[in-house]
Amino acid sequence: MLVGEIALAQDPALPGGELGRDEWQQAQRVIRRDDRHAEHVPDEDEQEHVLQRGSRLDRVPRELVAAEPERELGERSAQAPDRSDGLAGRLFRAWRRPGLTADGRVRTVHHVPSLEQVGPSIAIGLLIVVMLWFTFGTQRNIRKGNALVTWLQGGLPRLGRRSTLRWLGSSAVELQIANATAPFREATVLIVLEPRDVAPLWAFARSRGRRDFVIVRANLVRAPRFSVDVADPRGWTGHLDDTATEPDRTDWGDGSVAIVGPGTDQDLVRRTWRDLVGASEGVWRLTIQPVVPHVEIHVRPRAPADVPADRLLGPIHDLAAALVAR
Repeated sequence: MLVGEIALAQDPALPGGELGRDEWQQAQRVIRRDDRHAEHVPDEDEQEHVLQRGSRLDRVPRELVAAEPERELGERSAQAPDRSDGLAGRLFRAWRRPGLTADGRVRTVHHVPSLEQVGPSIAIGLLIVVMLWFTFGTQRNIRKGNALVTWLQGGLPRLGRRSTLRWLGSSAVELQIANATAPFREATVLIVLEPRDVAPLWAFARSRGRRDFVIVRANLVRAPRFSVDVADPRGWTGHLDDTATEPDRTDWGDGSVAIVGPGTDQDLVRRTWRDLVGASEGVWRLTIQPVVPHVEIHVRPRAPADVPADRLLGPIHDLAAALVAR
């Protein structure tokens, strides 16, 4: 910090007997140089006045700090928007950093944040999104699965008197019929839900036509005497065996196709197909074969409030009874 232009004596005296007189002359010489009067020797009041005036520091900041950079920094600070301490705040601070020009002016330097600065924050953000998606997707599937199980309770007596429930992950519910009633020997109802807990898998499966659907598999007390496979190619499971020859394929109407074996009761199968379509959002697959499972049906259920489950499971019971009676 500058106080004033106080010059040291140019000819300091050596120690000796006249030390006191030389020091007084040096003090006078210094004061005469400041006041620019060669012959004037100030008294005590004048000397004190000069020292007090030289010690004023109010002019020093104006000489050391330029006014324009201070004003620009103040304006930019006032215009700078408020930023939180989160990811946006860190990116903003990394992007706007103060710097100095060659002439001492304050300027703002825009720095592009590096991957090392924002990488951890992005990774944490993605992890939070994945965890939240998994949580809400799992809860959504559990609610839909429980709603379908409650709805099916009204039609399960058509298959058997008692059933056991088991969740297979978060996208499937299995209802095993413990005491199947005739004409069934064994029966299983499988509720297959969309994989809503995993976002990429859910998006891919939905683009391929997958929706919530119900699978009914049953073994009869007597094996069927013919085989037939009816499918809707628009459904997720409605793709027939590509090895089947063209003469074996039959147009079933409404875009569905069938592979019909010899001796098939097509009237019985068509009637069952129409009843299932009327009680659901669509039938993807109906298979009858002499080997287990004897009957397998893939169907999209309607909303539980639209139709009772007995209308969906009733035609399956009637089909099984007709197959055993043949």
